[in-house]
Amino acid sequence: MAAFGLPGSDLLICGVLLVVIVVVAISWSKANANRGVPVAAQGGGAVRFCSNCGTQLGDAAVVCVACGASAPRTAATTDAPSIGFAVLGFFIPIVGFILYLVWKDQTPLKAGSAGKGALIGFIVNTVAVIAYGIAMAALLGSY
Repeated sequence: MAAFGLPGSDLLICGVLLVVIVVVAISWSKANANRGVPVAAQGGGAVRFCSNCGTQLGDAAVVCVACGASAPRTAATTDAPSIGFAVLGFFIPIVGFILYLVWKDQTPLKAGSAGKGALIGFIVNTVAVIAYGIAMAALLGSY
């Protein structure tokens, strides 16, 4: 039986719920974009450690103050949110989830993009499957 007595209104309700879920997920992800991201990943400078003893080095350090080992400057890794990885995670959620797990410590912003895409893709796919099931049940129930 269709909700509100209108044919197809079940699908309309599922579509509205889908839009609400996506909007909530996007707004939540924007609100939590920089939580837990190290200051270095937010653009505050790269954190370096001595390769000999593990002591944290300053930004301009050439020599480790603890052990005297030289501290060469290495190229900083660039970390920025990526719409491409978010889209990849949306269409193939398992790939986005794996990329998130692999990159979460080295490049947290890029990992967050892949993870958010995977989460939103999983939610959309789940809602679509439920809507499809409801539609099929309604069609089969009418015969």
